[in-house]
Amino acid sequence: MVKFGVAGIPFTISRGGLKEIKEFCKIADESRIDTVWTGDGAVHADPYAILNIMAWETKRVELALGATNPYTRDPFVTAFSIGYLNEISGGRALLALGAGSREMLAAINMKWDQPVKRCRETIEIVRRILTGEKLTYDGEIFETHEAHLLDRRPAEVPIYLACRRPRMMTIAGSVADGVLLDGVPVEYVGYAINKVGEGLKTAGRRKNFRYANCIMCMISEDGDAARNIVKRFPFPQFLIMAPHQMLEMAKIGLEEVAAIQNAVPNWDKASELISDEVVEKLSITGTPQECLRRFRAYIEKGIDEFNLVFPLGADMKKMIRFLDEDIIPRIEENA
Repeated sequence: MVKFGVAGIPFTISRGGLKEIKEFCKIADESRIDTVWTGDGAVHADPYAILNIMAWETKRVELALGATNPYTRDPFVTAFSIGYLNEISGGRALLALGAGSREMLAAINMKWDQPVKRCRETIEIVRRILTGEKLTYDGEIFETHEAHLLDRRPAEVPIYLACRRPRMMTIAGSVADGVLLDGVPVEYVGYAINKVGEGLKTAGRRKNFRYANCIMCMISEDGDAARNIVKRFPFPQFLIMAPHQMLEMAKIGLEEVAAIQNAVPNWDKASELISDEVVEKLSITGTPQECLRRFRAYIEKGIDEFNLVFPLGADMKKMIRFLDEDIIPRIEENA
């Protein structure tokens, strides 16, 4: 079954305050959407505060944090927090962990070091604490002595690893329940799945594994208008930070990316340099018919879950209506 999730909280919604968050939750919960996601950035509202509000305002949808990281948030705190969210939501929590970014951590005077080991150990710690184990852990990064949940029931929370680089994707196959790819093009999906497969094979795990893609999405009756909206910030920043190997597989010229990078911090100028072809390859954008073709292309390659990020300027209610009426029913018809 293909799952559809929507993101953008707090990046898109929280500026509208509590009333808008509650309204969005109601719309999502009454739609065909499976999951609502919120991020965990150093300059954003606390995600657990928002997720707990969402837990009380919804009855059906999964509540996902994607992605948190093992630098700004200690793994034991993550385990306790996601476990509590799972309890008050009736078992609807989902956790995605990622390494964060060097740039984001530098901005708050933190060092980005040993990301692979940190992510692996964090997943191991979180999973074991959630089972109710009284955990003594002696890792290369983290240590604890008899850490355990207090007054909380053991929980089974799916844990995804958010990534798009080879080594981390292999680790996802070794220790996670799913991989949350970060805006990867269709041309990169097969490579990513193979890397995850290496980890699954090494760990001797069953292939009961989820392949999700967190990708920008803009649906409109006017495809050109949709593409122009996507070209604005933060899409240029995402493009600049994309791994060169991924861009090369999608046949995106590095010269174009360099020109966009040279235009920064003039984001308007950077946006003007982005071609429709790049938007096509690194997002799901256009008319409902165009977007449906893009979804199907990803599904054919092996993606079975989407975390859709709507750009600034998008009407999230309208986007959900497009998904509800024009996309998800068509996907389900061919399931």
